[in-house]
Amino acid sequence: CSNALLQLGKAPISSFEDPGDLARMCANLYPQERDSILREHLWNCAIKRVVLAQDVTAPVSEFTYRYALPSDFVKVVRLNECNSDEYRIENGFLVTDEGTATIEYVFLVTDETSFDPQFLDVFAQRLAAEICYALTENNTLTEQCWRIYQNKISMARTMDSRDGTPRDLEANAWVFARF
Repeated sequence: CSNALLQLGKAPISSFEDPGDLARMCANLYPQERDSILREHLWNCAIKRVVLAQDVTAPVSEFTYRYALPSDFVKVVRLNECNSDEYRIENGFLVTDEGTATIEYVFLVTDETSFDPQFLDVFAQRLAAEICYALTENNTLTEQCWRIYQNKISMARTMDSRDGTPRDLEANAWVFARF
């Protein structure tokens, strides 16, 4: 939040408990914007793997099994080591016909020291774009902040995706139909 404020020519804050509107505004936007950025990309600093426990209650229809999701769950990356599209996320549960469920998932990172440096840069820019108009009442500057955000997130995604072996493209009926 301090980096976002500095980008807009404002004094940084030392905590969300600081007196004043800037700290309250940042405290209000921080969790929502962090969660949005985590959903926008499969950030390497926010990936976990876990075997889910099967729930005793089966889904009402369509699927056979239901699994409780971890409390820090944001979104599924893969189910059972493949890019299976044979599941749904419903009210804190993963429902599927799979008899076991091992997921790779994006988790809710709350320890800022584990954020990737480029993630932090993108996050600060997004916060700057979100608060820009409220602080400056300048549409041109706000639009510029959003353009900078788009450029930064594009570059950060590219760099983050280079940290590891590329995932195989798993063909499904839709992919085969395109060929």
